[in-house]
Amino acid sequence: MNDGEQFSSRIDVALKPLRPDIETMDRRTFVHALAGSTAVALPALSGCARREDDAEPEPPAADGDAEPDEPVEEGTLRIATTKPFVEGEASAAVWLKETFEERFDDAEIDWILPEAGMAHYVERERRDFLPDAEIYLGFTTTDLALADVELEDRTLFRSLNRDRIDTIGGIRDGLDLEDPADRILPISTQYVSLLVDETAVSPPPSLEALTESGYESAVVTTSPRYNPRGRGFLSWLIDDVGPDRYLEQWQALRENNLAVEQTWADALASYDGDGRAILPAFATDALDRIFEGNDPDRYRITYPGDVGYAEPRLVGIFEGAIQVDLAYEFVSFVLEPEVQTAIAPRVRQYPALPLEGLDVAPDDDEDTDGDDDDSTGSDDETEPTGDDTDDGSQTDDTSGDQTGDDSSDTDNNTDETDDGASDDTQDTDDDTVDVDDDTEDTDDDTEDTDEEEETDLERRQRVFAEYALEPADIVTLSYETRRDELPEWIEAWALEFDPGSL
Repeated sequence: MNDGEQFSSRIDVALKPLRPDIETMDRRTFVHALAGSTAVALPALSGCARREDDAEPEPPAADGDAEPDEPVEEGTLRIATTKPFVEGEASAAVWLKETFEERFDDAEIDWILPEAGMAHYVERERRDFLPDAEIYLGFTTTDLALADVELEDRTLFRSLNRDRIDTIGGIRDGLDLEDPADRILPISTQYVSLLVDETAVSPPPSLEALTESGYESAVVTTSPRYNPRGRGFLSWLIDDVGPDRYLEQWQALRENNLAVEQTWADALASYDGDGRAILPAFATDALDRIFEGNDPDRYRITYPGDVGYAEPRLVGIFEGAIQVDLAYEFVSFVLEPEVQTAIAPRVRQYPALPLEGLDVAPDDDEDTDGDDDDSTGSDDETEPTGDDTDDGSQTDDTSGDQTGDDSSDTDNNTDETDDGASDDTQDTDDDTVDVDDDTEDTDDDTEDTDEEEETDLERRQRVFAEYALEPADIVTLSYETRRDELPEWIEAWALEFDPGSL
Protein backbone atom coordinates (compact mmCIF):
# COMPACT_ATOMS: atom_id res chain seq x y z
CA MET A 1 0.00 0.00 0.00
CA ASN A 2 1.51 3.32 -1.02
CA ASP A 3 1.37 6.55 0.99
CA GLY A 4 -1.66 7.84 -0.91
CA GLU A 5 -3.59 4.61 -0.27
CA GLN A 6 -2.68 4.72 3.41
CA PHE A 7 -3.96 8.28 3.67
CA SER A 8 -7.14 7.37 1.78
CA SER A 9 -7.73 4.54 4.23
CA ARG A 10 -7.18 6.80 7.24
CA ILE A 11 -9.41 9.56 5.94
CA ASP A 12 -12.15 7.05 5.06
CA VAL A 13 -12.24 6.02 8.71
CA ALA A 14 -11.87 9.50 10.16
CA LEU A 15 -14.48 11.13 7.94
CA LYS A 16 -16.97 8.35 7.34
CA PRO A 17 -20.41 9.98 7.09
CA LEU A 18 -23.40 8.70 9.00
CA ARG A 19 -25.20 7.47 5.87
CA PRO A 20 -25.46 3.66 6.16
CA ASP A 21 -24.51 3.12 2.52
CA ILE A 22 -21.09 4.70 2.89
CA GLU A 23 -19.31 1.38 3.39
CA THR A 24 -20.49 0.20 -0.04
CA MET A 25 -19.57 3.41 -1.85
CA ASP A 26 -16.71 3.27 -4.33
CA ARG A 27 -13.77 5.61 -3.87
CA ARG A 28 -14.90 8.08 -6.52
CA THR A 29 -18.35 8.46 -4.97
CA PHE A 30 -16.80 8.83 -1.53
CA VAL A 31 -14.71 11.78 -2.69
CA HIS A 32 -17.85 13.50 -3.90
CA ALA A 33 -19.54 12.82 -0.57
CA LEU A 34 -16.65 14.49 1.22
CA ALA A 35 -16.91 17.43 -1.15
CA GLY A 36 -20.50 18.04 -0.18
CA SER A 37 -22.13 16.77 -3.35
CA THR A 38 -25.13 14.49 -3.07
CA ALA A 39 -24.58 13.05 -6.52
CA VAL A 40 -21.76 12.56 -8.98
CA ALA A 41 -23.03 15.12 -11.47
CA LEU A 42 -20.24 15.01 -14.04
CA PRO A 43 -21.66 13.35 -17.18
CA ALA A 44 -21.45 16.65 -19.07
CA LEU A 45 -17.69 16.34 -18.97
CA SER A 46 -17.94 14.10 -21.99
CA GLY A 47 -18.45 17.20 -24.09
CA CYS A 48 -15.45 19.09 -22.76
CA ALA A 49 -12.13 19.65 -24.44
CA ARG A 50 -9.27 17.34 -23.64
CA ARG A 51 -5.76 18.68 -23.53
CA GLU A 52 -5.06 17.37 -27.02
CA ASP A 53 -8.22 18.94 -28.48
CA ASP A 54 -8.29 22.30 -30.23
CA ALA A 55 -11.58 23.53 -28.69
CA GLU A 56 -9.77 25.85 -26.28
CA PRO A 57 -6.46 27.74 -26.37
CA GLU A 58 -3.52 25.77 -25.09
CA PRO A 59 -2.40 26.70 -21.55
CA PRO A 60 0.92 28.51 -21.39
CA ALA A 61 3.94 26.32 -20.78
CA ALA A 62 4.94 25.96 -17.14
CA ASP A 63 8.09 28.06 -16.89
CA GLY A 64 7.97 29.22 -13.32
CA ASP A 65 5.39 31.85 -14.31
CA ALA A 66 8.04 34.45 -14.99
CA GLU A 67 6.39 37.83 -15.57
CA PRO A 68 6.32 38.62 -19.30
CA ASP A 69 7.41 41.96 -20.72
CA GLU A 70 3.88 42.51 -22.03
CA PRO A 71 1.38 40.61 -19.86
CA VAL A 72 -2.00 39.81 -21.42
CA GLU A 73 -4.59 41.73 -19.43
CA GLU A 74 -7.66 41.24 -21.60
CA GLY A 75 -10.22 38.53 -22.12
CA THR A 76 -12.45 36.46 -19.88
CA LEU A 77 -11.17 35.40 -16.47
CA ARG A 78 -13.08 32.36 -15.20
CA ILE A 79 -13.12 32.04 -11.41
CA ALA A 80 -14.50 29.05 -9.53
CA THR A 81 -15.64 29.92 -6.04
CA THR A 82 -17.76 28.93 -3.05
CA LYS A 83 -21.22 29.90 -1.87
CA PRO A 84 -20.25 32.66 0.58
CA PHE A 85 -18.84 34.68 -2.31
CA VAL A 86 -22.01 34.58 -4.42
CA GLU A 87 -24.81 34.56 -1.84
CA GLY A 88 -26.88 37.61 -1.00
CA GLU A 89 -27.99 40.70 -2.86
CA ALA A 90 -24.77 42.49 -1.89
CA SER A 91 -22.52 39.56 -2.73
CA ALA A 92 -18.77 39.73 -2.80
CA ALA A 93 -18.79 38.31 -6.33
CA VAL A 94 -20.78 41.27 -7.66
CA TRP A 95 -18.48 43.78 -5.98
CA LEU A 96 -15.32 41.98 -7.11
CA LYS A 97 -16.51 41.70 -10.70
CA GLU A 98 -17.51 45.36 -10.97
CA THR A 99 -14.37 46.68 -9.28
CA PHE A 100 -11.93 44.48 -11.19
CA GLU A 101 -13.55 45.21 -14.55
CA GLU A 102 -13.43 48.93 -13.84
CA ARG A 103 -9.67 48.64 -13.43
CA PHE A 104 -9.09 46.36 -16.42
CA ASP A 105 -11.30 47.71 -19.17
CA ASP A 106 -10.72 44.80 -21.54
CA ALA A 107 -11.19 42.05 -18.96
CA GLU A 108 -14.36 40.31 -17.83
CA ILE A 109 -14.95 37.96 -14.90
CA ASP A 110 -17.19 34.92 -15.23
CA TRP A 111 -18.01 33.20 -11.95
CA ILE A 112 -18.38 29.42 -11.67
CA LEU A 113 -19.93 27.61 -8.72
CA PRO A 114 -19.04 23.91 -9.15
CA GLU A 115 -21.72 21.57 -7.87
CA ALA A 116 -19.26 19.02 -6.51
CA GLY A 117 -16.70 21.54 -5.35
CA MET A 118 -13.08 20.40 -5.61
CA ALA A 119 -14.19 16.91 -6.64
CA HIS A 120 -15.41 18.43 -9.91
CA TYR A 121 -11.85 19.45 -10.78
CA VAL A 122 -10.38 16.18 -9.54
CA GLU A 123 -12.62 14.34 -11.97
CA ARG A 124 -11.79 16.68 -14.84
CA GLU A 125 -8.09 16.09 -14.23
CA ARG A 126 -8.60 12.34 -14.09
CA ARG A 127 -10.30 12.44 -17.48
CA ASP A 128 -7.55 14.67 -18.83
CA PHE A 129 -9.86 17.64 -19.37
CA LEU A 130 -8.71 21.19 -19.05
CA PRO A 131 -10.20 23.04 -16.06
CA ASP A 132 -13.14 25.32 -16.80
CA ALA A 133 -11.53 28.11 -14.77
CA GLU A 134 -8.26 29.92 -14.19
CA ILE A 135 -8.67 30.46 -10.44
CA TYR A 136 -10.30 28.71 -7.49
CA LEU A 137 -11.26 31.21 -4.79
CA GLY A 138 -12.27 30.34 -1.23
CA PHE A 139 -11.44 26.63 -0.94
CA THR A 140 -10.02 24.95 2.13
CA THR A 141 -7.05 22.79 3.03
CA THR A 142 -9.35 19.77 3.11
CA ASP A 143 -10.23 20.37 -0.52
CA LEU A 144 -6.57 20.55 -1.46
CA ALA A 145 -5.68 17.46 0.59
CA LEU A 146 -8.37 15.39 -1.08
CA ALA A 147 -7.22 16.54 -4.52
CA ASP A 148 -3.60 15.70 -3.74
CA VAL A 149 -4.49 12.24 -2.43
CA GLU A 150 -6.81 11.40 -5.30
CA LEU A 151 -4.48 12.62 -8.04
CA GLU A 152 -1.26 11.36 -6.41
CA ASP A 153 1.53 12.50 -8.75
CA ARG A 154 -0.63 15.04 -10.63
CA THR A 155 -1.54 18.48 -9.34
CA LEU A 156 -4.45 20.81 -9.97
CA PHE A 157 -2.68 24.04 -9.06
CA ARG A 158 0.51 25.65 -10.28
CA SER A 159 3.31 26.80 -8.02
CA LEU A 160 2.93 30.54 -7.61
CA ASN A 161 5.55 33.08 -8.55
CA ARG A 162 5.16 35.23 -5.47
CA ASP A 163 7.19 38.03 -7.02
CA ARG A 164 4.24 38.68 -9.35
CA ILE A 165 1.84 39.27 -6.43
CA ASP A 166 2.62 42.80 -5.26
CA THR A 167 0.28 42.68 -2.27
CA ILE A 168 1.50 39.41 -0.79
CA GLY A 169 3.49 41.20 1.91
CA GLY A 170 0.31 42.41 3.60
CA ILE A 171 -0.90 38.93 4.56
CA ARG A 172 -1.04 38.51 8.30
CA ASP A 173 1.77 36.52 9.89
CA GLY A 174 0.61 33.04 10.84
CA LEU A 175 -1.85 32.46 8.01
CA ASP A 176 0.67 30.87 5.64
CA LEU A 177 0.05 27.10 5.67
CA GLU A 178 3.52 26.28 4.34
CA ASP A 179 2.49 24.23 1.32
CA PRO A 180 5.75 22.69 0.06
CA ALA A 181 4.67 23.25 -3.56
CA ASP A 182 3.77 26.90 -2.85
CA ARG A 183 0.41 26.64 -4.65
CA ILE A 184 -1.89 28.50 -2.25
CA LEU A 185 -2.38 31.84 -0.54
CA PRO A 186 -4.91 32.81 2.15
CA ILE A 187 -7.51 35.32 0.99
CA SER A 188 -9.66 35.26 4.14
CA THR A 189 -9.88 33.24 7.32
CA GLN A 190 -12.05 32.00 10.12
CA TYR A 191 -10.68 32.24 13.64
CA VAL A 192 -11.69 29.50 16.07
CA SER A 193 -12.44 31.24 19.34
CA LEU A 194 -14.51 30.73 22.47
CA LEU A 195 -17.89 32.42 22.62
CA VAL A 196 -18.37 33.34 26.26
CA ASP A 197 -21.56 34.39 27.99
CA GLU A 198 -20.07 37.05 30.25
CA THR A 199 -23.35 37.41 32.11
CA ALA A 200 -22.75 33.90 33.48
CA VAL A 201 -19.01 33.21 33.61
CA SER A 202 -15.63 34.93 33.35
CA PRO A 203 -13.52 34.24 30.26
CA PRO A 204 -10.93 31.49 30.82
CA PRO A 205 -7.29 32.61 30.81
CA SER A 206 -6.20 29.50 28.88
CA LEU A 207 -7.64 26.42 27.20
CA GLU A 208 -6.37 24.23 30.01
CA ALA A 209 -8.36 26.37 32.48
CA LEU A 210 -11.53 24.88 30.98
CA THR A 211 -10.81 21.73 32.98
CA GLU A 212 -10.98 23.62 36.30
CA SER A 213 -13.93 23.44 38.67
CA GLY A 214 -14.98 27.01 37.93
CA TYR A 215 -15.94 25.90 34.42
CA GLU A 216 -17.66 22.65 35.35
CA SER A 217 -20.67 22.06 33.06
CA ALA A 218 -19.96 25.35 31.28
CA VAL A 219 -18.61 24.14 27.95
CA VAL A 220 -20.50 22.73 24.97
CA THR A 221 -18.83 21.96 21.65
CA THR A 222 -19.62 20.33 18.35
CA SER A 223 -18.12 16.96 17.53
CA PRO A 224 -14.71 16.99 15.84
CA ARG A 225 -16.03 14.20 13.62
CA TYR A 226 -18.92 16.12 12.13
CA ASN A 227 -18.46 19.85 12.45
CA PRO A 228 -15.68 22.25 11.41
CA ARG A 229 -15.91 24.21 14.65
CA GLY A 230 -15.40 21.05 16.69
CA ARG A 231 -12.51 20.02 14.47
CA GLY A 232 -11.01 23.46 14.81
CA PHE A 233 -11.33 23.24 18.60
CA LEU A 234 -9.65 19.82 18.64
CA SER A 235 -6.87 21.10 16.35
CA TRP A 236 -6.42 24.07 18.68
CA LEU A 237 -6.06 21.70 21.66
CA ILE A 238 -3.53 19.62 19.74
CA ASP A 239 -1.49 22.72 18.98
CA ASP A 240 -1.80 23.87 22.59
CA VAL A 241 -0.85 20.71 24.49
CA GLY A 242 0.72 18.59 21.75
CA PRO A 243 -0.33 15.38 19.99
CA ASP A 244 0.87 13.31 22.96
CA ARG A 245 -1.49 14.99 25.44
CA TYR A 246 -4.61 16.05 23.53
CA LEU A 247 -6.59 12.89 24.35
CA GLU A 248 -5.71 13.31 28.03
CA GLN A 249 -6.82 16.94 27.82
CA TRP A 250 -10.13 15.96 26.21
CA GLN A 251 -10.72 13.38 28.92
CA ALA A 252 -10.18 16.09 31.53
CA LEU A 253 -12.79 18.21 29.76
CA ARG A 254 -15.22 15.28 29.82
CA GLU A 255 -14.63 14.81 33.53
CA ASN A 256 -15.57 18.49 33.90
CA ASN A 257 -18.88 17.66 32.21
CA LEU A 258 -18.13 18.80 28.67
CA ALA A 259 -21.16 18.50 26.39
CA VAL A 260 -20.62 17.38 22.77
CA GLU A 261 -23.26 17.86 20.08
CA GLN A 262 -23.15 16.56 16.52
CA THR A 263 -24.59 19.66 14.90
CA TRP A 264 -24.00 23.35 15.24
CA ALA A 265 -27.72 23.98 15.72
CA ASP A 266 -27.81 21.64 18.73
CA ALA A 267 -24.67 23.16 20.24
CA LEU A 268 -26.02 26.66 19.80
CA ALA A 269 -29.35 25.64 21.36
CA SER A 270 -27.48 24.24 24.36
CA TYR A 271 -25.53 27.48 24.69
CA ASP A 272 -28.59 29.66 24.28
CA GLY A 273 -31.01 27.80 26.50
CA ASP A 274 -29.45 25.00 28.53
CA GLY A 275 -27.13 26.93 30.80
CA ARG A 276 -23.90 26.33 28.90
CA ALA A 277 -21.80 29.50 28.89
CA ILE A 278 -18.77 28.67 26.70
CA LEU A 279 -18.93 27.52 23.08
CA PRO A 280 -15.96 26.93 20.75
CA ALA A 281 -16.98 28.59 17.49
CA PHE A 282 -15.84 30.79 14.66
CA ALA A 283 -15.50 34.39 15.73
CA THR A 284 -17.90 35.34 12.93
CA ASP A 285 -20.59 33.25 14.65
CA ALA A 286 -20.68 35.87 17.40
CA LEU A 287 -20.98 38.64 14.82
CA ASP A 288 -23.93 36.85 13.22
CA ARG A 289 -25.69 36.52 16.56
CA ILE A 290 -25.13 40.20 17.35
CA PHE A 291 -26.32 41.10 13.84
CA GLU A 292 -29.54 39.22 14.64
CA GLY A 293 -30.10 41.46 17.67
CA ASN A 294 -28.70 39.39 20.51
CA ASP A 295 -26.88 40.83 23.52
CA PRO A 296 -23.14 41.22 22.72
CA ASP A 297 -22.24 40.35 26.31
CA ARG A 298 -23.68 36.89 25.74
CA TYR A 299 -21.54 36.31 22.65
CA ARG A 300 -18.18 37.69 23.64
CA ILE A 301 -15.36 36.66 21.29
CA THR A 302 -12.61 35.30 23.52
CA TYR A 303 -9.09 34.15 22.70
CA PRO A 304 -7.51 32.60 25.81
CA GLY A 305 -4.00 33.96 26.16
CA ASP A 306 -4.82 36.23 23.22
CA VAL A 307 -4.19 33.30 20.87
CA GLY A 308 -6.63 32.06 18.24
CA TYR A 309 -6.64 29.14 15.83
CA ALA A 310 -6.84 30.07 12.14
CA GLU A 311 -8.75 28.22 9.41
CA PRO A 312 -7.72 30.09 6.24
CA ARG A 313 -9.70 30.17 3.00
CA LEU A 314 -7.43 29.87 0.01
CA VAL A 315 -6.86 30.88 -3.59
CA GLY A 316 -4.94 28.99 -6.25
CA ILE A 317 -4.32 29.25 -10.00
CA PHE A 318 -5.04 26.09 -11.97
CA GLU A 319 -2.16 24.34 -13.69
CA GLY A 320 -4.22 24.34 -16.90
CA ALA A 321 -5.22 28.01 -16.70
CA ILE A 322 -5.39 29.92 -19.99
CA GLN A 323 -5.45 33.52 -18.73
CA VAL A 324 -2.44 33.23 -16.44
CA ASP A 325 -1.49 36.92 -16.51
CA LEU A 326 -5.02 38.04 -15.63
CA ALA A 327 -5.14 35.39 -12.91
CA TYR A 328 -2.05 36.84 -11.25
CA GLU A 329 -3.54 40.33 -11.50
CA PHE A 330 -6.70 39.12 -9.74
CA VAL A 331 -4.82 37.37 -6.93
CA SER A 332 -2.82 40.53 -6.30
CA PHE A 333 -6.03 42.58 -6.52
CA VAL A 334 -7.98 40.48 -4.00
CA LEU A 335 -5.27 41.02 -1.37
CA GLU A 336 -5.40 44.82 -1.61
CA PRO A 337 -6.56 46.52 1.62
CA GLU A 338 -9.61 48.12 -0.05
CA VAL A 339 -10.70 44.77 -1.47
CA GLN A 340 -10.14 42.90 1.79
CA THR A 341 -12.17 45.55 3.58
CA ALA A 342 -15.05 45.17 1.16
CA ILE A 343 -15.32 41.40 1.00
CA ALA A 344 -14.85 40.44 4.68
CA PRO A 345 -18.34 41.47 5.90
CA ARG A 346 -19.92 40.18 2.69
CA VAL A 347 -18.55 36.64 3.04
CA ARG A 348 -18.74 36.63 6.89
CA GLN A 349 -15.04 35.83 7.21
CA TYR A 350 -12.07 37.74 8.56
CA PRO A 351 -9.65 39.37 6.12
CA ALA A 352 -6.26 37.83 5.39
CA LEU A 353 -4.76 41.22 6.23
CA PRO A 354 -4.66 42.49 9.83
CA LEU A 355 -7.88 44.19 10.90
CA GLU A 356 -5.89 47.11 12.22
CA GLY A 357 -5.79 49.70 9.48
CA LEU A 358 -8.88 48.35 7.67
CA ASP A 359 -12.02 50.45 8.03
CA VAL A 360 -14.94 48.08 7.58
CA ALA A 361 -17.52 50.55 8.90
CA PRO A 362 -20.26 51.46 6.41
CA ASP A 363 -19.62 54.45 4.18
CA ASP A 364 -22.66 56.68 3.78
CA ASP A 365 -21.65 57.33 0.20
CA GLU A 366 -20.86 53.73 -0.68
CA ASP A 367 -22.98 51.86 -3.21
CA THR A 368 -23.74 48.68 -1.31
CA ASP A 369 -24.90 46.70 -4.36
CA GLY A 370 -28.21 45.93 -2.73
CA ASP A 371 -30.03 46.38 0.52
CA ASP A 372 -30.75 42.84 1.52
CA ASP A 373 -28.54 39.94 2.42
CA ASP A 374 -30.53 36.80 2.93
CA SER A 375 -27.69 34.38 3.40
CA THR A 376 -27.29 33.20 6.93
CA GLY A 377 -23.83 31.80 7.05
CA SER A 378 -20.24 32.70 6.98
CA ASP A 379 -18.81 29.77 5.07
CA ASP A 380 -19.95 27.18 2.67
CA GLU A 381 -18.67 23.85 3.79
CA THR A 382 -20.91 20.86 3.83
CA GLU A 383 -20.71 18.17 6.46
CA PRO A 384 -19.84 14.65 5.35
CA THR A 385 -22.99 13.60 7.17
CA GLY A 386 -25.10 15.88 5.05
CA ASP A 387 -26.95 17.18 8.11
CA ASP A 388 -24.94 20.17 9.19
CA THR A 389 -24.73 23.29 7.05
CA ASP A 390 -23.57 25.94 9.33
CA ASP A 391 -20.40 27.46 8.32
CA GLY A 392 -20.58 28.76 4.85
CA SER A 393 -16.83 28.45 3.24
CA GLN A 394 -16.31 25.66 1.21
CA THR A 395 -15.85 22.29 2.67
CA ASP A 396 -14.85 24.66 6.33
CA ASP A 397 -17.47 21.26 5.42
CA THR A 398 -17.94 21.51 1.80
CA SER A 399 -15.17 19.19 1.40
CA GLY A 400 -15.89 17.38 4.57
CA ASP A 401 -13.20 19.27 6.31
CA GLN A 402 -11.72 16.69 8.55
CA THR A 403 -8.33 18.15 8.02
CA GLY A 404 -9.25 20.98 10.21
CA ASP A 405 -10.53 23.80 8.14
CA ASP A 406 -14.03 24.28 7.82
CA SER A 407 -14.49 24.94 6.33
CA SER A 408 -14.96 26.49 4.48
CA ASP A 409 -18.82 27.93 6.76
CA THR A 410 -22.39 28.59 5.96
CA ASP A 411 -24.67 29.58 8.73
CA ASN A 412 -24.90 29.87 12.43
CA ASN A 413 -28.45 28.74 12.59
CA THR A 414 -28.26 25.96 10.05
CA ASP A 415 -26.13 22.93 9.57
CA GLU A 416 -23.02 22.90 7.51
CA THR A 417 -22.86 23.28 3.76
CA ASP A 418 -19.26 24.61 3.21
CA ASP A 419 -16.43 26.21 3.99
CA GLY A 420 -15.46 24.87 1.74
CA ALA A 421 -17.27 23.60 -1.49
CA SER A 422 -20.64 24.47 -2.71
CA ASP A 423 -23.42 21.96 -2.58
CA ASP A 424 -26.67 23.35 -3.89
CA THR A 425 -25.38 24.67 -7.15
CA GLN A 426 -26.03 23.81 -10.75
CA ASP A 427 -23.62 21.91 -13.01
CA THR A 428 -21.19 24.44 -14.31
CA ASP A 429 -19.14 22.57 -16.91
CA ASP A 430 -20.44 24.82 -19.65
CA ASP A 431 -22.36 27.40 -17.68
CA THR A 432 -21.33 30.23 -15.44
CA VAL A 433 -23.18 31.77 -12.55
CA ASP A 434 -24.75 35.13 -13.31
CA VAL A 435 -23.93 37.37 -10.39
CA ASP A 436 -24.33 40.71 -12.15
CA ASP A 437 -26.24 43.15 -10.04
CA ASP A 438 -29.13 43.87 -12.39
CA THR A 439 -31.71 44.58 -9.74
CA GLU A 440 -34.01 47.48 -10.51
CA ASP A 441 -33.12 50.77 -8.94
CA THR A 442 -36.10 51.80 -6.86
CA ASP A 443 -34.66 54.96 -5.37
CA ASP A 444 -36.86 57.09 -7.63
CA ASP A 445 -39.97 55.16 -6.64
CA THR A 446 -39.68 55.83 -2.93
CA GLU A 447 -40.15 59.00 -1.02
CA ASP A 448 -37.05 60.74 0.22
CA THR A 449 -36.66 60.74 3.98
CA ASP A 450 -34.37 62.69 6.24
CA GLU A 451 -32.76 59.44 7.36
CA GLU A 452 -32.52 56.43 5.08
CA GLU A 453 -33.09 53.01 6.58
CA GLU A 454 -29.87 51.08 7.20
CA THR A 455 -29.38 48.23 4.74
CA ASP A 456 -28.46 44.73 5.83
CA LEU A 457 -24.96 45.16 4.42
CA GLU A 458 -24.46 48.46 6.24
CA ARG A 459 -25.68 46.92 9.49
CA ARG A 460 -23.37 43.94 9.02
CA GLN A 461 -20.46 46.29 8.32
CA ARG A 462 -21.28 48.27 11.44
CA VAL A 463 -21.41 45.11 13.59
CA PHE A 464 -18.14 43.94 12.05
CA ALA A 465 -16.47 47.30 12.74
CA GLU A 466 -17.68 47.44 16.33
CA TYR A 467 -17.39 43.85 17.53
CA ALA A 468 -14.97 41.94 15.29
CA LEU A 469 -11.93 40.93 17.29
CA GLU A 470 -8.89 39.07 16.00
CA PRO A 471 -6.28 37.35 18.18
CA ALA A 472 -2.96 39.00 18.85
CA ASP A 473 -1.24 35.74 17.91
CA ILE A 474 -2.28 33.04 15.46
CA VAL A 475 -1.67 29.31 15.63
CA THR A 476 -2.57 26.83 12.92
CA LEU A 477 -1.44 23.45 11.68
CA SER A 478 0.59 23.36 8.48
CA TYR A 479 -0.88 21.96 5.29
CA GLU A 480 1.23 18.80 5.44
CA THR A 481 0.21 18.20 9.06
CA ARG A 482 -3.45 18.64 8.18
CA ARG A 483 -3.12 16.27 5.24
CA ASP A 484 -0.94 13.56 6.78
CA GLU A 485 -1.41 13.58 10.56
CA LEU A 486 -4.67 15.26 11.53
CA PRO A 487 -6.85 12.44 10.09
CA GLU A 488 -4.99 9.99 12.34
CA TRP A 489 -5.49 12.24 15.37
CA ILE A 490 -9.21 12.57 14.64
CA GLU A 491 -9.48 8.80 14.23
CA ALA A 492 -7.74 8.30 17.60
CA TRP A 493 -10.17 10.77 19.18
CA ALA A 494 -13.13 8.90 17.71
CA LEU A 495 -11.85 5.53 18.88
CA GLU A 496 -11.49 6.87 22.40
CA PHE A 497 -14.59 9.06 22.75
CA ASP A 498 -17.03 8.21 19.93
CA PRO A 499 -16.37 4.63 18.75
CA GLY A 500 -19.92 4.23 17.53
CA SER A 501 -19.21 6.70 14.75
CA LEU A 502 -16.53 4.49 13.18
